[in-house]
Amino acid sequence: MKKAVKWGILAAIAVAIIAAIIAVVIVFVVKKNDEGKSEPTTVEPIGPKTSAKPATGQTTKDTQKSTKPTEPPGPTPNPNGLHCLFVGDLYTFGSNAEKYQKQMELFGDIGYDFFEETPISRIGLWAYGHTKLPKKPDLSKMSNNLDEFVNDLHNMAYEYNADPLNTENAIKTINELQDDGSMVNCLVFFSARQDTYSLPKLDPANNKFKRIVAVGYNNTDLSGVVGSRGVAIKVPYYYLDGDVSTVIDAIMGREIKTTTPWTVPPRTTRRTVPTREPTTTTTEATTTKVRPSSAWKCLMVGDMTNLGPDPDRYDAEANLIGKLAYDFLHDSDGELALWAYGNTEFSKTVNDSLKTMYKTYEEFSRALNKMDYTKVANPWSSADAINAINDMYDSQNRVNCLVFFSADILGSMLPKLNPKNTKFEKIIAVGFNNANLIYIIPSYGKAFRVPFHYVEEEVTPIVNEMLASRRTTVKRTTTKPTTTTTTAPPLDEQVHCLFAGDLYNYKDDVDAYDLEADLMDAVAHDLFEVSPQSSLGLWAYGYTNFSKNPSTSLGKIRKNYKDFKGDLVGFEYIRISDPLDTEAAIKALNAMQDNGKRINCLVFFSSTKGTNGLPKINPAYLGLEKVVAVGLDNANLNALLPSNGIAVSVPKAFLDSHVNQIVNAIRKRLAPKTTTRKPTTRVPRRPFECLFVGDLYNYGDDVDSYDWGGDLMEAVAFDLFDASPASTVSLWAYGYTNFSKNPSTSLEKMRGDYEELEGDLAGFGYVKIGDPLTTKAAIEALNAMQDPKKRINCLVFFSAAKNARELPKINPAHLGLEKIVAVGLDCPHQQQPGDRPAGVLFQSLPENLANLALEQSLSFSAPGQRKPHCLFVQDLYNYGEDIDSYELETELMDAVAYDLHVEFSKASLGLWGYGYTNHSKDPSKSLENMRQKYGEFKSDLAANGFVKINDPLTTKGAIEALNAMQDSDNRIDCLVFFSAVKKMKGLPTIEPLYLDLASIVAVGLDKANLRALVPNGAAVSVPKHFLDGDVKDIVNAIKFRP
Repeated sequence: MKKAVKWGILAAIAVAIIAAIIAVVIVFVVKKNDEGKSEPTTVEPIGPKTSAKPATGQTTKDTQKSTKPTEPPGPTPNPNGLHCLFVGDLYTFGSNAEKYQKQMELFGDIGYDFFEETPISRIGLWAYGHTKLPKKPDLSKMSNNLDEFVNDLHNMAYEYNADPLNTENAIKTINELQDDGSMVNCLVFFSARQDTYSLPKLDPANNKFKRIVAVGYNNTDLSGVVGSRGVAIKVPYYYLDGDVSTVIDAIMGREIKTTTPWTVPPRTTRRTVPTREPTTTTTEATTTKVRPSSAWKCLMVGDMTNLGPDPDRYDAEANLIGKLAYDFLHDSDGELALWAYGNTEFSKTVNDSLKTMYKTYEEFSRALNKMDYTKVANPWSSADAINAINDMYDSQNRVNCLVFFSADILGSMLPKLNPKNTKFEKIIAVGFNNANLIYIIPSYGKAFRVPFHYVEEEVTPIVNEMLASRRTTVKRTTTKPTTTTTTAPPLDEQVHCLFAGDLYNYKDDVDAYDLEADLMDAVAHDLFEVSPQSSLGLWAYGYTNFSKNPSTSLGKIRKNYKDFKGDLVGFEYIRISDPLDTEAAIKALNAMQDNGKRINCLVFFSSTKGTNGLPKINPAYLGLEKVVAVGLDNANLNALLPSNGIAVSVPKAFLDSHVNQIVNAIRKRLAPKTTTRKPTTRVPRRPFECLFVGDLYNYGDDVDSYDWGGDLMEAVAFDLFDASPASTVSLWAYGYTNFSKNPSTSLEKMRGDYEELEGDLAGFGYVKIGDPLTTKAAIEALNAMQDPKKRINCLVFFSAAKNARELPKINPAHLGLEKIVAVGLDCPHQQQPGDRPAGVLFQSLPENLANLALEQSLSFSAPGQRKPHCLFVQDLYNYGEDIDSYELETELMDAVAYDLHVEFSKASLGLWGYGYTNHSKDPSKSLENMRQKYGEFKSDLAANGFVKINDPLTTKGAIEALNAMQDSDNRIDCLVFFSAVKKMKGLPTIEPLYLDLASIVAVGLDKANLRALVPNGAAVSVPKHFLDGDVKDIVNAIKFRP
């Protein structure tokens, strides 16, 4: 008992001592303010903030934690006294200064929170890559407060460096830092590099670095780089306050809250195994992947030829393939095979790769490690690979799915993926490095574009498509460009939009309006990035100082992102007594006028949930091509849209994928446009009521040609409904099809608008059957059909039949038709360029309707008389080392060549380049390779790229060489000189004395004016991001003698 009492007394004494110590500490750390109130210096937990930050000028709300760090260090009880070195990445994004600016904004936001939380700490700044900063950090230079930090941050701007320090060497430099007596005890390392497998570990010899945080910008995974001494954080390009807070938590040593941890598979020795993002509790932040009802067995095809001779670039592609394979094999019971083409040791026989099907990622990764760049004598191109896939046999049915990768920038000229002997139920084309492969997929295929530096949101849709269950119905997609040039797919046209922002429906929720501003900012950024020729204006309704007349905003249409972002600073909640509500805003938009034709698009943002009673958005005086309604906070705005409208619903806490949806909606063409002239005749008073008859017989089993015929009918239907909205159209087809052999059955499906008919056209496709209806039988069936309900007054008969004189007349005596149009097809897949494309089958028409058919059918201009034989001269000098600009020039030359070959079947083209190239400095040697086929010239273009040499031929030297060249065999009569040179002073004129030229055309790239160089020729200036009209201008200049 005494012993118990003794221990009780000792315990009481201990408690008293501890209490005394706590009391002393509390007295010590409490300061008195001027009014006598105590103010603790301890730090409160970081939460949502609405105060403006110096680097961004706007506020965001901490809505989610989108980053998933690896194992964090233990919590530190006292965060004060941190002296951190921040290391910025000015290398990974190449010459894209705008993306580095976005990184600087992230630095500013982190620095703001850092000094707000721990004011006695300090930050030092250093960056690697394109910067004027030294190649070794100075640990003695530290910012003591936010103002000093912001000033130092301005020195971290992008500045081109001929010898930039790359990521590997930057890490080595940091690891070699010695203890120089400085106070630095914390390292925050930023990098956006995706292919991290070859990077060394961050393991500084300076042991004063007690805390190391690796921030993977643009959602980069640096967990394999940071090592055991630190923590890795992933931050998206469009980050939120939550992402900033997560970085601060890591710097302060606090525990990072994560969801259920995910076990990452073991790494290979070659490349990083992709880490899966764990599923978060925020529903908007993840995309649910559905296990397919039956397993897919996919052949994945890698491109080892179109990324140039640098092996590291192909590793980035391999990492992407690895990410897709990892998610696919984990989320399904599927199997994968791997094949590659180009500079690789893979067999050129595709079937060899089907001998091994992989069911686990570990097995697949071993095969992927063998997909190395290996220079071979005759590497296959993407076209060769597609042809091999089309011809391959899989008698054992080992695969039913194809995932084809290509970085070919001239994807529109590739053959279509159309395997004849292997039943691929799913075909996915992945355009790596943003290659556009939309034109190579069949009707049931899917095409994706992935940038070289991709993020998770750009990978997930591909995985979802790989996992998607079999479709019961397949909608046919347009598979061929509808214009004569191929450089700009339908999505790449410029737009001029007014953004109408909602400052009304969130009432006084300032944070919600800030998130809306962030969304508009992100949409504008991406829109200007993908369509630099576009322009944007800003108007807002509700609690704001914006004018209640939206027309006033048309005076501030911005042609670049920076200026538009400046306008967004004024988008903020202001308490006023008479806010413009949603109904009044729509009425104001509907009444506005734009005599200057400054906009062709309206993007209306609103979080209104009650659309009943609201008027439709229909600005009758603006002539808009499209209206996009963005439903904020998942609002559904479909009820507000006109016929040319698109609705997009996004959550309040939006992600990059939602931004992409809005941008795609803005850029999307609502329907195909034909290349034919609009009819000059007046729109008839009575609407058309037509039966379209499609030919699925006369091309045999040529699926591509039938697709082209379907595209033509689709385009004609669109123009018909556009000219006569009250018209109706139905569809029937004969030949290899499941359509009934009785055309009267199609009259039950008379469609009153383009969208409905487009759905029917999705079923227009080749079906192998044993008893196809011939052209003759089809005409006889049409002649015998009856229509007692008088549903049609017009027949449009499409056919590629060549024996029209042997066919019966199209004369449905029982229908009482007012007009019959017969369109004779001659698909470009079977014709030589320049031959007749489509015309009218007069032999198959009743005589009394022949003139009417001619008047109503498509018209085509005749080609010029002169057949050009041109030498194209490529500028590989004036853009310096800007490879992207040279690639754009290549695309322009390719488009011009394509149109010339289409218009002139006997044209011939040669190619010579000057500057950084392996071409001979004597242009006459290029005359030995004059190409009469477009495909051959395209191959020459693909092989002619930037090559770093010490003695490039200058523009002046190139012109002098052209002026001195001779052509005794008269192989050319035309010279097309491309150049981005801006300074004409000192340059000679282009006057080849020994050549008998009919035309000389100088094409000024990037809007260069070359008029002074061609006194006896034509000069055409085109923007770097050219359009179809620019291509046409060049072709016309070549066609006609000046």
